Amino acid sequence: MQQRRLDRLRLVEVPFVPEVRLYLAEDAIVWWARMEAQAGVKRPPPFWSSAWAGGKAIARYVLDHPAAVAGRRVLDLAAGSGLVAIAAGKAGAAVAARGAQVLVGDPGREHLPRGRMQTVATYRLPLVDVFADAQLTQMNVLRLRR
Repeated sequence: MQQRRLDRLRLVEVPFVPEVRLYLAEDAIVWWARMEAQAGVKRPPPFWSSAWAGGKAIARYVLDHPAAVAGRRVLDLAAGSGLVAIAAGKAGAAVAARGAQVLVGDPGREHLPRGRMQTVATYRLPLVDVFADAQLTQMNVLRLRR
């Protein structure tokens, strides 16, 4: 696969979700430090420059279970790179809107209200991440109980 470069971002297949290609940082931490050095001020973390494990799990889930989103309106919120929205679009989802089913990519956070959530999938993730969730090996996809 030929990779084009855009200011140290690479167009790559997303690990664990090869159906989607994104511009991702070669090393998000180094890229962030370089942005701050060039600007001479603190910058917010470039969450969009990395495909987060939770987003990868939800993207994998909607691609494996297109009926969960097909024809529905979805909202990709706080998943970093937009990966979930792209995967949902590939699975037949419509545009973002209210009244959507809520899916949460969870690495096992203790503070989630487990009694109000149902696990719909669990995935083993490859150890390829270079950002904050680099040590995660398993990701759960949860949804609110009805």
